[in-house]
This record gives sequence, C-alpha cells and structure tokens, in this order.
Amino acid sequence: MLDEHRHGSDSSVVVSNRLRAKTSPKILARSRTAVKTASKPKKRAHSDMLETVEPESCNLGPDVWLRRNSERMPLLDRLFSWRRWMWRAWLHFRRSVQHAPLDEGLQMQVVGEMVQSHGCQGLSVSETTAVSDNDIESMTAALQSMNEISMSSSFSGVDAPCTSFLMLGLGLCEELSMSAEHIPRPRNAFAIEWTHHAQQELKAHPHSPGCVFGDITQFWNTSTAIRMSQLLECEDAVNNVLLPLMKQRQATTRTGWCLVHNQKCEVPSCRLHVAGTPCTDASIRGKMAGIRGPTYQYFLCWCSMRLDLQEAVLIQENVENFASDEMVRILGHVYHIEYAMMSPKDYGFAISRPRKWSILRHKYKTKAWTTPWNIFVKMFQDHRIPGDSAVPAWDMYFAADLDEIYEELCWACGRPDSRLHEDGCPFPDLAHFASACETNPEAVRRAFVESLTASEFEFLLHYRTERPNNVYALNQDPSFSFTSSHASHLQTLIKNSGVLWCAVRTRAC
Repeated sequence: MLDEHRHGSDSSVVVSNRLRAKTSPKILARSRTAVKTASKPKKRAHSDMLETVEPESCNLGPDVWLRRNSERMPLLDRLFSWRRWMWRAWLHFRRSVQHAPLDEGLQMQVVGEMVQSHGCQGLSVSETTAVSDNDIESMTAALQSMNEISMSSSFSGVDAPCTSFLMLGLGLCEELSMSAEHIPRPRNAFAIEWTHHAQQELKAHPHSPGCVFGDITQFWNTSTAIRMSQLLECEDAVNNVLLPLMKQRQATTRTGWCLVHNQKCEVPSCRLHVAGTPCTDASIRGKMAGIRGPTYQYFLCWCSMRLDLQEAVLIQENVENFASDEMVRILGHVYHIEYAMMSPKDYGFAISRPRKWSILRHKYKTKAWTTPWNIFVKMFQDHRIPGDSAVPAWDMYFAADLDEIYEELCWACGRPDSRLHEDGCPFPDLAHFASACETNPEAVRRAFVESLTASEFEFLLHYRTERPNNVYALNQDPSFSFTSSHASHLQTLIKNSGVLWCAVRTRAC
C-alpha cells in the first residue's frame, strides 16, 4: 500500500485514510532540517533498474501476518483490548496499595511486579471474569467523572484525545456490562489546528469540537502581535516584556476565527486541555534551535492561553529533547508539573515513538495525586511484541484490502516523477488487479517497483543492501539519514516520511 503524506499535492486528491501526519504553517514548511530528502541521482536505464531488484515473495493478502502464526491472534486480542486491560491494571494497582496509598516504595514494588508478570496485558480480559463490588463502585465513579469532564485541545491533529476518551469510556462500559449508549460522549469545546486536512477531519468527526480554530497565533492581542517579531529577536524582551504580559493575562485574547461557524467565537475554560506542542525546534531531526527557533512563538502563545484560561489539568506531549524547564519557568507558578518518557513499544505495540508526556495540575483547582506520574504510567507497560523472524510484528500495520492497495498503486503511478506516469497503472481496474494478484503476482511486484521515482528506486537499493526485509522511507537519503524499521518495531513516522517500502510485502506502502 502507498501511505504517503501528500503535502503540496493536488487538493482534489483524497488523503490516505490510514496514515496521517500533522504539518506546520507555510512559514515552517520552508524551514530546512537535518534530514536529507531525496536528491536526484545519476539516471540509469529503465531496464537496468528493474533487473537490479531481487525477486521477493509477493505477500499481498490482508491476513498474511496471521496466517504465519496461529498464536498471534490471542496476542492481538490482548493488544487491541487495551481499553479494558488498562482499567484492570488500574484496579489491581489500587487494591494493592490501598492500605498505604502514599508509600511510593510500595507503589514501585507493585508496578515492578506487574511488569515482570508480562505486564498489565497479562491480566485476564474475559466476559466470565468476576468483578468485585468494590471494583464496580470504582469503575462507576470513574464513568461518572468522565461524563462530567469538559475538554479542549491545541495542535489537535485528527483529535486523538477525543478518540482515546471514547475508547476509555467503551472499556469501562464493557467492564460494567453496559450498552454502548452509556459511553461518555466528549464535551469537546474547541480544537486549534493549523493543517487544512486535519481541520477537515476535525469538522467531520462524529464527536467534533464545538469550534475549530486555525493558526494559534491569531489569539495574540493586536498590540502583542504587532510587536512579536521584535520581541522574539531579543531574549531579554521576551523575559521582561512578553512574559509579564502573559502572566497578567494581557498578551492573548479569547476570541478567534472559528472554521465551524465562520465567525469569531470565544474559547471557554475546560477541565482538561491536551496539546502536542510544536517539536520542530526541539527534535534531533531539526536544527535544535530551541527558544530561538520559528516554533517558539507558537509555544509561547499556547502558554499564554493556558495562563489566561487556567484549565485544571493539562496534558502536553513533545519529543525527548523538549525543554521542560522552559515550561516550568513560564507555567510553574500556576501548575504542578511532572513528566515521563513513553513509547508505544513499551506498551506492546510494534512502533518506536519515544515522547515526553507532561502532566500539569493546577495548584488551586486540583487535589494532590497519590501516585507520581512516572510511576503511574509504568503500570500499563508490556514489552511483549508479537512477531517472528519470518513476519515481523510491525507488518500488521501494513495489512490492507486489495481495493486499498490498488487505489494507492494508481496514485503512485500518477505522480509526475513516477516512472509509470506516462503509461499509468498497468491494471485498468480493480478486477484486473485482483486477478493479477492471484495469477501473476510478479507483474504486481514489478508494477510497484516501476511506480517509484528514480531517486526512490536508488534509495531502495541502498536500504535493501544495508538492512534487508524492513520498512524504508524512500524520500530519505540513506547516505545521510538511514530511516528504516528494526526487527522488533517500526520507526517513528515523521511529517515528511514520503513513500514507505515494506520489503516483507514487496510493495510501497
């Protein structure tokens, strides 16, 4: 399959439904990073290029991952029933520390035992498992709390916080044997997101935010916005002029242009606010510019809005190198701030995406928490990732139906730089494509190879030589940045990942 982050493409082209990425405003799109993208290589003869590709098994079926190992289905069942086993883990932890809820040593011991016993996924999730009266009372209280929570988000993407909220509610209802009509619906007040395609997703979401706003910098006061470029040129000006205005709630306004109502709307203060603040200037893939980078003002504007709205709880996500001390410096007088490192591969998912997750708890609007954040997140860990040498665990992310694969092959062939651009896809319709998958898989394999651009093909040869049978980002020059998966997990997908090639499935994806 072709999962391409199609930035700058024709707006009439439908973005892939399976992989999306957040992008920055146009000013950030022009910023250069340390990652070298596809440069034009020395041109080679078309026939020579095809002969260089070694034959591989053509595994085009959507269920090849499961066919290889019958033991994987139970593992997948546990993996994707996380919405239930995390509640089980939480209840198990509460029961284990109930007699000494403030004893951090005991908490660490309990968490360690949970992780050693195959993690919280080892806790049974069965319809026949008995649930105690105390557990029912705790889960019922949690369900009631979820019904009362109001939330909002910034740098919202396609609203993962809202989706996660719904899944957690579903897990509670399943544990309590309640029907889906009892699932708490997010009281989703607003989202702030600068990417056009993500904005369309937000507006189409069945539980869409009440308001959707674009660039967050529109919330600077007029007087602040006029002077912003000058303020950012001097660190002293930020510290002595801008920060005092932010702390006095005079730097930003609460009104902005709403893309849902096509008018100016006001943002309310909610109980919970979630944000994946810009990471470009903190990421090792960028210039590491920090507070001197172009995204710093977006972070400052976000902080200014938090000082104004003062939500009770904030969840903030960024890369490992994010300067937490800067957030403490700006927001620490209002919020208790804790952070912990988390990556999907630590929780049973075959993806590496290490991120720093911060919890900010309002000093006057919340009570003290009995469990530190860095201990709390460990109780859900599970390092078992289903996979083997024949079909790695991450291959499950590339399973697809034939119509999806065909659609993306057609898209790849239609790109201006594709070596099949003039001839188009060799299969005129889905029926011919499906027939070829059964009777002539070699023709399908060759079509995917030919759909690549010249530079993508050159990079593929390099990647396959150095690390066979993995997934490669074909717009990343392996001479500068070897962007490939590993045996146990898929690497983080960045906004300019481009076309991925999955060697196990012998196709672009």
